[in-house]
Amino acid sequence: MSLFSRLFKPAWQSADVSKRTAAVKSANDAELLSALPSIATTDSDASVRRAAVWRMDDLGLFADRSRHDADERLRNDARKRFVSGLIEAGPQRLAEAERLLRVEEDPSVLEAVARGAGEASLRRLALERLDRPGLLADCALADPDAEIRLWLVERIDAESTLKRVMDKSRKTDKRVHKAAAAKLEQLAMASGDADAKRHHALDLCTRMEALLHELPADAADQLSAIEADWSGLREAVDESTVRRVDGLVGAVHSALDAIDGKLPAEPAATAEAPSQPQQSTETPAEPTPAEPTQAPSPSQSDAPAETTEPAPDPRIAELRSQLQAVAADDQLATADLSAALDALSDDPDLAAPVADLQRRLGKIELGRRAKAREAAAEQVQALIERLTQATSDQQAVEARAAITELEALREAHQGLPKALRPAYSEAKAAARKLLDWQRWSNNEIRRRLCDEVEGLPEAGLHPDAVAARIKELQAEWRQVDALEGIDPKAPARGLGKRFNALVFKVLKPARPYFEKRAELRRERGEALQQSASDIESKLAEASDRKAIIALRRGLVDSLRELNEIDPRQRKAMGQRLRADLSAVDSKLAEQAEQVELGKRRLIAELRRDLAALPPAEHADRAKQAQSRWRDLGSGDRKRDQAQWKELRELVDPVFSAVADQRQAEQAENKAQIDAVNALTKRLNAAAKDDQLSAEELQRLQQSIRAELAELGAVDRQLERRVDEALRRIDQLSEDRQRAERLSAYTALATRAARLDRIESAWIAGSGMDKDALHELIDAEPLSDAQLQSALVSRRTRLSELAGESDEADMAQVLNVLEAQQREAEAVLLDCEFFAGVESPADFKSERMDLQVKRLAERMGGGEATDPAAQAASLWAAWFAIGPLADGTRKELAARFSSCRESLEAALN
Repeated sequence: MSLFSRLFKPAWQSADVSKRTAAVKSANDAELLSALPSIATTDSDASVRRAAVWRMDDLGLFADRSRHDADERLRNDARKRFVSGLIEAGPQRLAEAERLLRVEEDPSVLEAVARGAGEASLRRLALERLDRPGLLADCALADPDAEIRLWLVERIDAESTLKRVMDKSRKTDKRVHKAAAAKLEQLAMASGDADAKRHHALDLCTRMEALLHELPADAADQLSAIEADWSGLREAVDESTVRRVDGLVGAVHSALDAIDGKLPAEPAATAEAPSQPQQSTETPAEPTPAEPTQAPSPSQSDAPAETTEPAPDPRIAELRSQLQAVAADDQLATADLSAALDALSDDPDLAAPVADLQRRLGKIELGRRAKAREAAAEQVQALIERLTQATSDQQAVEARAAITELEALREAHQGLPKALRPAYSEAKAAARKLLDWQRWSNNEIRRRLCDEVEGLPEAGLHPDAVAARIKELQAEWRQVDALEGIDPKAPARGLGKRFNALVFKVLKPARPYFEKRAELRRERGEALQQSASDIESKLAEASDRKAIIALRRGLVDSLRELNEIDPRQRKAMGQRLRADLSAVDSKLAEQAEQVELGKRRLIAELRRDLAALPPAEHADRAKQAQSRWRDLGSGDRKRDQAQWKELRELVDPVFSAVADQRQAEQAENKAQIDAVNALTKRLNAAAKDDQLSAEELQRLQQSIRAELAELGAVDRQLERRVDEALRRIDQLSEDRQRAERLSAYTALATRAARLDRIESAWIAGSGMDKDALHELIDAEPLSDAQLQSALVSRRTRLSELAGESDEADMAQVLNVLEAQQREAEAVLLDCEFFAGVESPADFKSERMDLQVKRLAERMGGGEATDPAAQAASLWAAWFAIGPLADGTRKELAARFSSCRESLEAALN
């Protein structure tokens, strides 16, 4: 690639999307045109790809883009172009269209082709790939090709659809009507319908009666086919039909045997007898009476001649008769007669009569010319008077028209009568002054119109307003031209050129707007067409009134949007939408009739059943009727209201009785309901009382259950309310039990902390506070014996160390401290193992030994320990340890704190 080409790329290769899009839309570069397929598939911007698609005419590419492009709008545009191309495909593109249609899977594309393609082969190919009964029925009624219509009837197997086709084609397509009726009869016979078989047998009778009447050449073959058909029906019809069919079969056989017996004995002329009945209706030609020349009477043939003059030439006689006709009628032309006389003038035998006829013809032509001059003079005189009057009245248009007619007369007659020429010249000169003045006045108007067009850009008007104003100015310009008799199709000159140039200049900036509006109108028109097609397809299958009304609402909205499409399409689109609206209204009327019939039948059945059923079943039957009423849907509002009133007259007494019975039952159950509500109220009040213990809540719960059992059967909803309140009390009791249980463990931790301080003070030599120790352990013992035992064991150990004296043996104290530390470390290993907390690195081997020990116990079949019991044991074991040195207690307490949350969770 050269440096120039790299620096100056064409616009369609620009990096600017807007430039690239504009170039792809309008540029005609040969390289661009060849690159359009690649642009439509590979360009990074969807607007550029759309512009390329709209400039192409490649059905294969349209099909590919409609399926695989990432932009939804482009897929829709490509699908529209693809469908339009298939529908409009002619013989030149038929093979390509068929190939693409065979692999198309989109039902909407296939349906559009089936309904609108111009080529029958494309419509049939699309219909072969569709099996929707409604569509097949529509095409069977509307397809232009008779063979396709009959083929579609054969494809329809639904009886309701076949009936619709048969009814709608009754007056429009006899072949389709007969085919649908035959298919319905065939289906009915296949299903074992006795009436259908009997009707078919009667049709066979009708066919055989026609054979007896006409006896065509293939009568024997037709009879054989009828007998084969009859053999499968004999066992399915009644005896009288069998006798009738068999009798007609024998009669046709007898007639055929009689014909076969006569044919060999008849002469050749007799063999044509079958055709004679047709000829017998013609009236034989009467003999032509003899002409006198063919059969002259003896008196005429023998009579002597009365004169010796030769008979006149028949050609002269014919010309004389023509001359008489021309003389009698001034409208007859004389050119043919004059030419005939000129042709005979060279014959010396006819020179005299021909010359006489030519003289007479010349006089006739002179008379005609004189009359024409007189008429022309009268016409010229009238036109001059008209011109003079128009000039006097300042009517320039009328004056110009009079001058035009006078000039045409002068050219036709090679001049005007001499006597009228001065008057014409004078009138024409006066009229010219009027026309010149008007031309000057009109030019002033034209200059004003040009100035108005030139000033439109400065007005800042909307493009539509500019276009509307220009149309008004153009109409005014044409009116001015009409005053001067200027042909609107003639090339513009002078001010006309200036006016057209200014119009072009003013409208040029608005051209993108109008092009965009045209594109939007086109898209809106396509959308309306697609919407109409969708509504038409849905209408064929719609049965629910709401759905049909929704379709009607869509059609009305589409009619309101007609002003948004191309004005050239509005009339056709409006006619289509109004036709669809009429079809929808017919569908609504048909649906309303069906609903009315169904509701009338429902009311009759309800009235009959209420009279026959026992009263206990009336309510269920009334409810069933109401349910069926809803299933039938809505019809005409006035009819529905009248029928609803009729239904209410039947069901209201039933429901009134049910309401009375229900009210009595409610009165009987009111006491029970009040009692249940009182129980529920007591439970709710207990749930809000924080002073009640778990044991009290359990006693209340047992009392409520006993009282509820005494009430007997209770409404399920009330029972659920009581159960819900009992569950809340149960949960509250459990929560308070857990709180009480956890409070004992917390109390142990609190008292153990105080005991730690007493032990530390004694070890430090501050003496022992025995009163505090007694108050801590014996004054208010813990409710849990295991926890109280932990405190007692620590007091016992401390008492043994202290003895009776104030000073302890330090060697013994140190031994106890060391022993308690080892015991504490062992307990902490168990706690950390239980809580899943890592032990310090110094205790790695002990932790491993503990894990091996626990694993061996589980593998040995040992019983699993309850986590709550194990947590309680570890809690008591930890707080039973003491005394400990202060530093050791803090270090070990930190390890216990990491396990405490898990222990508390297990305790709860």
